[in-house]
Amino acid sequence: MGPALTGRMAHPTAEAVSASTDDLRRTFSFAGWTTAVSSNDPDVLQWLAEFLSPWLTVGDEPDCDYRLDFHVDRCGYDEVRGTVGTSPSRHAESFVRDGQEVLYPVWSHSDGRETMVLDDVQVIYQLARLKHHVQILASAGAGRSRIAVMRAIRELLIVALRARGALLIHGAAVAVGDRIVILAGPRHTGKTTLLLHLLLALQGRLVANDRVFVWPEKNRFVALGVPTIVSLRPGTLEMLPAVADRLANSGFAWPLARAEVGLQAAAPGRPNISPAQLCDLLGVEPSPGGPLAAIVFPTPAPHDLLHVERLTGQAAVDAVAAAMFGGMGSWKTAGLWLDPSFEDRPRVTDTHIRCAAMAAQVPVFACTIGPGVLANAPALVDLVGSLIG
Repeated sequence: MGPALTGRMAHPTAEAVSASTDDLRRTFSFAGWTTAVSSNDPDVLQWLAEFLSPWLTVGDEPDCDYRLDFHVDRCGYDEVRGTVGTSPSRHAESFVRDGQEVLYPVWSHSDGRETMVLDDVQVIYQLARLKHHVQILASAGAGRSRIAVMRAIRELLIVALRARGALLIHGAAVAVGDRIVILAGPRHTGKTTLLLHLLLALQGRLVANDRVFVWPEKNRFVALGVPTIVSLRPGTLEMLPAVADRLANSGFAWPLARAEVGLQAAAPGRPNISPAQLCDLLGVEPSPGGPLAAIVFPTPAPHDLLHVERLTGQAAVDAVAAAMFGGMGSWKTAGLWLDPSFEDRPRVTDTHIRCAAMAAQVPVFACTIGPGVLANAPALVDLVGSLIG
C-alpha cells in the first residue's frame, strides 16, 4: 500500500561510513520506503520500534533506501563538536514543522558531506546525502537525544513520499472499523481533544495525532498515520479527569519505552507521551490506517453546541489545501536530506490538483462542537455515523 516509489534509491554504497560490526540493525518500512538503522545502544532500537510501530513495519530487510547509524559516544560527540567550531556555513530549517521556523547550524565540507548540530539535545548529524547515509552522534542514549533518530527517519519519509505525490495532512485520525476519519486543521482547534473523546466513545483505534499521509489507490483514497509525540494540553485533560488521573500516576514520557517507565523520572511540564503510551492510557489499539471515509475540520464551541456543515466545491478544496502540513509546496528541508534523484518534486499547482481530486471524492465537513457534546458518548457515536454514512 502506498504511492509508487519508482526509481527506488540504490543500496547504500560501500564508501559510506560503516557502522560497527557489533551494532544492532533494524529496518523501518512505510509505503515502499525503507530506512535501515544501526546503533551501539540496543535500548534506542527498542524504543524506536515501540514508538514507530505499527505505522512503520519493523524488520531486518537486506536492502534499504537510506541508512542511519546512531552512535552513543560522549567522547566522539565532544570531539566533533569541538572540531566544527562556532562559524557554520549556513543555518537551515531541517525538519518540516507546523509552527515557527527553527534553524540549525550546518557546516559544509569539500567532499559533499554536511554536519548539522543540535545543541539543545546534544546530537550531531553527519549527512552524506549522495551516499544515502546519515551518521548521528549522541552524547547519551537515553532522554531527549532519542528524538534525533526518530526525526531523521520521519523527515526522510516525509520528503520522499511527498516527492512521489502523497499529501501530508496536518491532522489527527481515528479508525472506525476499517474506515478512517481525519480531524484536520491548524494548532489549537481541538483536534487532539476530539480525537481522545472519539477513541473513548467509539473504542476506535488510534491512527494519528498530528500528521496523516493520503494518496489515491484504485478508486479510493487511503490514509496512513505518521507517529509523532503526543502533547496533552491542560484544557484537554481537564475535560477527561479519569484520563488525567491515570496519566499522573503512569510515569509516561515520550523518551521512555514501556520497560523503562518507572525507572527514569519524567520531565516536568506539559505531558508529552508516545503514541504507544497514549493507547495504553486510553485502553485502545493502534491502527496504521486504511480507506479514508471523511475529513472533519473541528472548531471548539461553548456548551452543548453542535453544528455540522458539509463543505463542497471550492470551499472543500480550499479547506483541504490549507491543511497541508508545512504548507503547500514546502521543500525547505529536502536539500539537506535527499540527493538530486528526487527532482520530480510536485509543484504547488500539482498539490492543489491532488487536493481537489480528494475533496471531490471524500466528504469534507466543518464541525463546531462544544464540551457538552464531547462528554456525551452516544452523541459522538451518532455524529461519526452521520459523517461516514
